[in-house]
Amino acid sequence: LTAGPPERRRRRARLGQRGCGCVRSLQAWVSRRVGGWSLVRARGTMVRYRYREDVLTWLTRHGVCPRPSTPPALAHEFVNDLYRYELRRLREQLVSGTIPRIGYADRVVALRRKYPLVSLRPSEWAEPVS
Repeated sequence: LTAGPPERRRRRARLGQRGCGCVRSLQAWVSRRVGGWSLVRARGTMVRYRYREDVLTWLTRHGVCPRPSTPPALAHEFVNDLYRYELRRLREQLVSGTIPRIGYADRVVALRRKYPLVSLRPSEWAEPVS
């Protein structure tokens, strides 16, 4: 069940049906993180972005499908949060004794290699389209 007025429910359903299926989770993250889509479009004019193909490939691997209207900084923050979550989870496994200390550094390096986009600035992900 979705709370809120009917027009919000319809809009959420419509947004979730487009794209590759991960828009709904990105929308929920944006709503929690920055107070909803209205802040993303705060200026009143929507800027469109053209993401690089290699960036889109990596984003898809992480379940992120940005629209042309999604600011690269927002997508970057989302991927960065995913990376930090996995890093914290790895640390918790080390502390609980699930994984040995000897192979921990190798696991951190392998995790870092899974997220090469974190090392790029958001401005390197896409360029605005006029």
